[in-house]
Amino acid sequence: LRGAARHRGPFGHRLAVRGEDAATLAARLGAWAGGDAGAAVTGAAAPGQGVVFAFSGNGAPFAGMAQAQLAANPDFARGVAEADAALAPRLGWSARDRLRDGVTAEALADSAIAQPLLFAVQHGIVAALAAAGLRPMLCLGHSVGEVAAAAAAGLLPLDQAAMLIVARSRRQAATRGQGRMAALGAAAPA
Repeated sequence: LRGAARHRGPFGHRLAVRGEDAATLAARLGAWAGGDAGAAVTGAAAPGQGVVFAFSGNGAPFAGMAQAQLAANPDFARGVAEADAALAPRLGWSARDRLRDGVTAEALADSAIAQPLLFAVQHGIVAALAAAGLRPMLCLGHSVGEVAAAAAAGLLPLDQAAMLIVARSRRQAATRGQGRMAALGAAAPA
């Protein structure tokens, strides 16, 4: 990502392939080169538009998340520590410590735990990217990610973002199982 954002040539066209390993990537690239347009995604770049950061909602956390990154990336660890300093007095526990020790899937089922941890991870990612020279031109967020996006964009100071995350996650945890969601498909009125 850093290489693409900082060192990309001024070429107007882009090509992206997806795969689980180098062999799959090579095969799909070869298929595209052989005329299979569906093997890759192509597009045109808009020069000078910058990088967009997209922040996920509550479905993103997973058991053990961020544990390896905390140990391996000091910039990520610093960002998590900054978020933890704002979160811990409100939570009564340390997001950094839970992430370092390895959060369980069972713990992540509780939004009062999952959402502050996700926010701390997202703040850590922003810090690591900033240390690599990547700053967002635009920030987007979904659900709990909206708060991390607002903080990353400089619209919400970290202490206010932490206050909002803790209040939001506690309220959702208190109402867990009391509501339902429905998706309805309907045709437009004639």
